[in-house]
Amino acid sequence: MARYVNDFPTNKADEQLMAIASQCLNDMGYKPHNYKGEAGVFKKGDGWLTAPMFIKLSSMSGAVHVEAFTKFAILPGVFMGEYGTDGAFLIVPKRLLKGNVEKLEYALKN
Repeated sequence: MARYVNDFPTNKADEQLMAIASQCLNDMGYKPHNYKGEAGVFKKGDGWLTAPMFIKLSSMSGAVHVEAFTKFAILPGVFMGEYGTDGAFLIVPKRLLKGNVEKLEYALKN
């Protein structure tokens, strides 16, 4: 499965969007994370007890781009694949991730 991807228009400034997103993601337990050199990535979970969940966010003059995915841990700290928010494999983390993405998108739209 590929990453969840969504683009939507906004009338908020880039700085305002990032401030809202940072606060919302922090409240949900996400922390900024350097994932393969990609900017704007936030991570929740370490792979020991929960599958790591990632949300990537970027904005550019009037539009917001959101990506979300989880990874499968074959051993603690050893992950494989990127899985979006749909499908039966890793259903529990995917449902949690989907709910978090919906909360974030709602906060950014309103």
